[in-house]
Amino acid sequence: MENLKELRKEIDRIDSEILGLISKRFAVAGEIGNLKKSMGMEIYDPEREKEIAQKWKAEGKERGLDSKMLMPILESILSFSKHRQERHKDTKKIVILGTGSMAEALGMLACNSGHVVYVTGRNKQKAKELSDLIGAEPLPENDIAADYILLCVPPEVLDRKLLALVANCKCDTLMDISSSKTEFWEKSGELASEAKMRLISTHPLFGMEDAYAGSKIAIITDNCTSEEAEEASRFWSSTGLVPVKMSMGEHEKAMAVSQVLRHAFALGFYDSVVELSGKLHVDHKKAATAKFTQMLENAEAIKSEEWVAVEIAKSNPYSEMAYDIAEKGLRKHASATFLNLKD
Repeated sequence: MENLKELRKEIDRIDSEILGLISKRFAVAGEIGNLKKSMGMEIYDPEREKEIAQKWKAEGKERGLDSKMLMPILESILSFSKHRQERHKDTKKIVILGTGSMAEALGMLACNSGHVVYVTGRNKQKAKELSDLIGAEPLPENDIAADYILLCVPPEVLDRKLLALVANCKCDTLMDISSSKTEFWEKSGELASEAKMRLISTHPLFGMEDAYAGSKIAIITDNCTSEEAEEASRFWSSTGLVPVKMSMGEHEKAMAVSQVLRHAFALGFYDSVVELSGKLHVDHKKAATAKFTQMLENAEAIKSEEWVAVEIAKSNPYSEMAYDIAEKGLRKHASATFLNLKD
């Protein structure tokens, strides 16, 4: 046991060295980015990236490391390096209203991109903790000018009292980030209008675990001008995200497929696993395959926040259609299986 503890200490020490070296690499990459900008050069250099990849593969092979493991690591490092080199010159002041996981994800992306970020919420202690975590600042009491106020709160807490928390912010644009659009969007629009602000509705197409440069974010074009949508797109692009412009109708239809349908199968799959395992009196984890484990982990994540799936299903006008098709699809494949067995 003592030997195990010592080996784990050694692993911790090596991990610390790895993190330190990655930090140093990003610092040098930042200097290279500044030099390139001063010389009028492009940040992205595909030939240089190919050269680095070849070196990694060659040295990795010498050290007995599989390139299939190394290349995703390198791609991630290069992606973040380019993102840090391309820090936007047009710095924005962002006020995040909320302290949940998406507030953390978006706030960290904005902070890492060089924007000025403030955090506030109903719980001041949580706002302070989130600010410290992502490198932001708690919202000061004095009046400030802001470019965007991001609504990172559940639909049920959105009201005039909540917006009173940002009464000291002189801001023209309120931006919601909800996936439950129809009801939340209308409510946000009414509150924005009362506060004499415009509403630009967005939806990050990722979860906390997927919040990295290259992920997509939807920009809803309804009730905003093309210039306003383009301005919002530029801001999100500066954080490393990929904006996708779409109408409210397009968004709701797409979410019926990518969210409602996925939630329907995931929650049904989770409940079925629990029920079938109980009826067969078997521990399914003992002989779980890799693919099954992946499916179950995804289903467990959705089950742990089932209220989110419920909110999305309630607000999406195509939910009933999605659930009907899910049921028909499952019955179709089940019937086909049993017919083949009988033959």
